[in-house]
Amino acid sequence: YGALSELAIAFSEALKGEVSPVSWFKSAFKMILAVVKALETEERGVSMRAWCYTTVYDAMGMGAPAAQVFNGSLRGPEQDAVNQQAWDDSVAQCKEQLADGAKGVALRNRVLLLIAKCSANPGQAVTELWANACEASEDRQLLAAFPVLDWPEPTR
Repeated sequence: YGALSELAIAFSEALKGEVSPVSWFKSAFKMILAVVKALETEERGVSMRAWCYTTVYDAMGMGAPAAQVFNGSLRGPEQDAVNQQAWDDSVAQCKEQLADGAKGVALRNRVLLLIAKCSANPGQAVTELWANACEASEDRQLLAAFPVLDWPEPTR
């Protein structure tokens, strides 16, 4: 609703002559981007969960999470395939980050510190990583949909 509100304000200002029509188009563009972001939310959530699980699994010496099978998306089997690809790509990307020499060691150490902060509870740590990822990407609706992630089996 924020982008729509901005668009209405910009339109009102343009009608009054207070703001150039360029700002109106800028607001419309922001609204279009918000719609695109909303359409990509499902696979973005899958991707972020995959990254969170992979970092915690690796830090715990458990390798990577088991391969996931996605089915039952409300958007149909095509979305299931997109979600599957998002999961697989994110796991691979995370493995690359963890294998990146000193940067990978630093990432692993930060996750180990988070697990320790969570009283050695990896389930709580993966949920905290998830919450931080949702906050950083401004995906509060994802966090509301999945407030706690399962452990050790990933939440799909």
